Amino acid sequence: MRRVFILLGGALVIGAATAGLLWLTTATSARFETDGDRLLVSGQLTLASTERLDRLLEENGDLSTLVLGDIAPGSDATALFQKGGLVRAAGLSTEVAPGVTLEGDAVYLFLAGVERRLGGNSGLAVTDWQTRDGPASALPREHPAHAERLDYVRRMLGNEDFYWFALQAGAGGRHEMTAVEQVVMNVVTSQ
Repeated sequence: MRRVFILLGGALVIGAATAGLLWLTTATSARFETDGDRLLVSGQLTLASTERLDRLLEENGDLSTLVLGDIAPGSDATALFQKGGLVRAAGLSTEVAPGVTLEGDAVYLFLAGVERRLGGNSGLAVTDWQTRDGPASALPREHPAHAERLDYVRRMLGNEDFYWFALQAGAGGRHEMTAVEQVVMNVVTSQ
């Protein structure tokens, strides 16, 4: 009888652990929702969600705007660059959802829009990022760690000014861009 209770207890612990892991992996997973010609995205963006975005773009050829909600700070930068390439190739505009401030690498996805605008009370906050050699802002400009992000920013904005600005402004921590900085850096193209 005791053995039965131990087995049942073990099964309950395993079941609870599995449920907890499922909740943890889906609680922050990417969420996509179409609303007419707009595609709303939020959550944790990974390489796996790039395939989902690609499929949604193929299935919904009338989309014109990618609306960025709360993007998890731990989203994969390479995945964001891949999604950005898809967004630009599809000719979509990007918009930050009202009340949302995109932070860190999520700002790179915003740059992919052919037109870029902010919803009411929304913003953009840049940060430094960590390489295995230390903070990117402390590395020389010719360091290879900059290459992927520099290439992406050049493709999206036509120059690399925003990348260097983001590193410098975000070196001391999170820096919320002012409206003037957004225009000067060619980050926001319309209101």
